[in-house]
Amino acid sequence: MDLSPEQIEQQMVAIIKERDDLRIDNQLSKMAIVELENQIMELDRLLTNSQGLVRGMQQYTGTFLSNASTESVNSTARTSRARTDFLVAGNKSFIGPWECSPLEYPLLAPIEDLFRNGQRQKALNQMSQLLMRRDLDSRSRVNTKLLFAALIQSSGQNLMRALRLTEEALCLASEVNLIELAGKANYWRGLVFLCLEEWANAKWCFVLSSHLQGHSDLIEQGRTVVDKELSKLPKHKQVVTEDFKFFCSATMEAYVKEMEP
Repeated sequence: MDLSPEQIEQQMVAIIKERDDLRIDNQLSKMAIVELENQIMELDRLLTNSQGLVRGMQQYTGTFLSNASTESVNSTARTSRARTDFLVAGNKSFIGPWECSPLEYPLLAPIEDLFRNGQRQKALNQMSQLLMRRDLDSRSRVNTKLLFAALIQSSGQNLMRALRLTEEALCLASEVNLIELAGKANYWRGLVFLCLEEWANAKWCFVLSSHLQGHSDLIEQGRTVVDKELSKLPKHKQVVTEDFKFFCSATMEAYVKEMEP
C-alpha cells in the first residue's frame, strides 16, 4: 500500500520525535550515572575518614602496649607525613601553577573555590556538568579534565577514575599538539600514580613533564619522593607496569622502556 506524502511526513515526524526522546533519556541516564558516581566517591571519603579515625585510635592505644610498636607506628607516620606534605604543597592551588586562558578561569576557579571551602560534592557535581558541555574547545576540555582529576586525587578517593581523567586529558592534548598541557597532564598523572604507590610509573610521568617551563621545583619534588621509594625496591621492580601508557609511537615507546628514567 502506497503512502501519501502527508502520511510519509507524519511518520518521519514521529520517528524524529522518538529519536529526540531517546536522546533526552540517554542524557538523563548519563547524568544519573555521574551523580551516583559522585555519591559513591563521597561515601568512599566518609568511609576512609572513619577508617583513619579507627587507625588513629589503634595507634594511640598501641603507645601504651610497647615501645617497639610505638617506634614502628611513628616511623610509618613520618613516611606518610612526608608524602602528604608534598601533595599538599602541590595542591595549594589546583590551577595556580599553570595559567588558564581568560575563557577557562571563570569556568574553573569557582569550582576550585567550592572544593577548597569544603563543598566537595557540589564541586564534583559541577565538574561533571561542565564536562558534558559541547562548546568547550580542546584546551578548555583538557584543563577541565585535569581539574576534575586533581579534585578527586586531592580527596584520596576513586584514584583510578582520577587516573583515567588524566590519561584522557593527556591523550587529547597530544592529539591536538598542546605540548605544555600534555606536560601538565603527565604531572598530574604522576601525582595519581604516587598516591597509588606505583613509583616507576610516577617517575616516568615526572620525567615526561620535565619540559615544562618554570615548574621544575614541583616536578623535582615529585621525583625526590619517588626516587626515595624506588631505592627501597629490588632492581627488577623499578620498572613501569605493563599497562603504563607513554602516549608516543610504538617505536619510541619500546626505546624509552629500555631506558633508565
